[in-house]
Amino acid sequence: MVEAVLEILRKINQEGRSILLVEHAIDVALAMAKRAYVMSREKIVFAGTSEELHAAHDVRKNYLEV
Repeated sequence: MVEAVLEILRKINQEGRSILLVEHAIDVALAMAKRAYVMSREKIVFAGTSEELHAAHDVRKNYLEV
């Protein structure tokens, strides 16, 4: 089921439409995203490209990893 939903989202994205994706699996989200935002306690603590988030080890460690 997850793969079916992801395939639909990929098609929508390829058509040039914007998508707001809230996803706990960071690898899935970053594979699809051009931009990424990380929120904590009602504040945006990171805003940038998916590549920038992938490289932001401190943000990933403090907010995204268990």
